[in-house]
Amino acid sequence: MGITSRMIPTEDASARKREIEEKLKQEQETLSFIRENLEKSDQLTKGMVRRSVCTAVQNKTFSFLFS
Repeated sequence: MGITSRMIPTEDASARKREIEEKLKQEQETLSFIRENLEKSDQLTKGMVRRSVCTAVQNKTFSFLFS
């Protein structure tokens, strides 16, 4: 029982490498999808906050003018 008995045969190592590379590719695609959706969510949130602030300012302005 030398070192060679513990080594993984080349074809098994190649198959495992392909599996790992495929999983990495899938995880990178998932990460890209999450990143894109997070950016869209941030843009929508910023838009809602801006509209909310503008509406609040307009309401205060109108109530001041018509008081």
